[in-house]
Amino acid sequence: MNNKDVKTVNSVMDVFPISEFDKEGIREFQKNHDSESHPQFRNFYTYSFTPMPLGFFGVCKCEYCGEEYHFMSLFS
Repeated sequence: MNNKDVKTVNSVMDVFPISEFDKEGIREFQKNHDSESHPQFRNFYTYSFTPMPLGFFGVCKCEYCGEEYHFMSLFS
């Protein structure tokens, strides 16, 4: 990922209270996915968040192939 993409990921993560564990998981998913699945296309991910009573459920999805990384954060 280049600096622009890291800033985008960080800005999404700053708006929603995503744990450090999940932030690292998202970064690792994107890094591995970009290099292994389709290195010619990079950094085209969408995020979706579903609110729940105790937190939210999130998905980071590759828009090229549909592979997803799921995470959940609880409000403290």
